[in-house]
Amino acid sequence: MSTGAMLSFLRTKFNLKHSYIFMLIFAVGCFLIPSSTSFAMYIGFQTTHGVGNPGNRISRNTVIMNMVPKEYSGRFNTGVQILSDITRLLLLLIFTISIEFLGPTLLLTITGVIMLVAIILSLALYRFNHNVSNFFKNLN
Repeated sequence: MSTGAMLSFLRTKFNLKHSYIFMLIFAVGCFLIPSSTSFAMYIGFQTTHGVGNPGNRISRNTVIMNMVPKEYSGRFNTGVQILSDITRLLLLLIFTISIEFLGPTLLLTITGVIMLVAIILSLALYRFNHNVSNFFKNLN
């Protein structure tokens, strides 16, 4: 419920950039959960993590609906969903196998690092795509 309220507020204030905010909230939750020293801190950090996860998924769908032409949205969304599910299954498999050796603290930190790398790559890809499209518009 809190994610829905935040989503509607952030979407009106930041337009489509709200997806980065939820990715960052999720990553921060991943980094803070292992550092909790009390149960109350753990619940607070888990709440942060719990707000970022669905917010990230809803934001992704919103971005797809706003950016992809309607005639391609079904195929594009299916492709993104398949890649997302494959990635989730691979991470679940790897983390399940390695939890005995690495422990949950390190695995949560790795998840946070993966999210930060995804944010950086997404921003870089957005800037690259924006620069390329401007280049081709200037050619005409």
